[in-house]
Amino acid sequence: MNSMPEAFFDSLYLTNSLGRELGDVSFSEVNLFSYLACLLSLYDSNPVSFWGYRFIKNKYGAPYSFEIEKSVNRAKSNGFIQFSDDNYFELTTDGQDILTVLETHTQYESRLKYLRVSYECITMLPYGLIKESITNEPLITSANNKESRNILIESDSGAISILYNHFEILKRALDDKYDDLMVPAIVWLRKIFDKSSVRL
Repeated sequence: MNSMPEAFFDSLYLTNSLGRELGDVSFSEVNLFSYLACLLSLYDSNPVSFWGYRFIKNKYGAPYSFEIEKSVNRAKSNGFIQFSDDNYFELTTDGQDILTVLETHTQYESRLKYLRVSYECITMLPYGLIKESITNEPLITSANNKESRNILIESDSGAISILYNHFEILKRALDDKYDDLMVPAIVWLRKIFDKSSVRL
């Protein structure tokens, strides 16, 4: 069972980073924050293909990547991740060691800032708000409540255009002066959450 190197790296990185805040983490949490990191890369005007792997909208209306699932299972078989039960897991000492090595590889350098800001959002916002915001962003809602609907693909040009437009408006509102992405991420997540709350 092979997985894309980007997904393998992201799985280790987010398991380790989220674990510092949450303890054990779940597949859904790693998927949610890897998807948020991907969206942040779009904020920087990267193409959809930049992230290296795809997501679907699962039956719960949340982003899910089969590559993340493959990567976590691969890490488990290599002794890099250990499960506390069927749903929750954490990095082992060997996993932390291999992550330290991978973080020095130049192929992952361009995605590190997005992963970092993604997981650091949980130190600034409640997890429930982040989850609610992500499940109500344009690409997820454009999937029309269909289970296993692919999202973040080039053919979804309408939904992607809406998302890019959201980001362009946000950049103008913030004078495009926040290089670390944390402020744009927090403002965008809160804006999506406020809109979804109004509809409830």
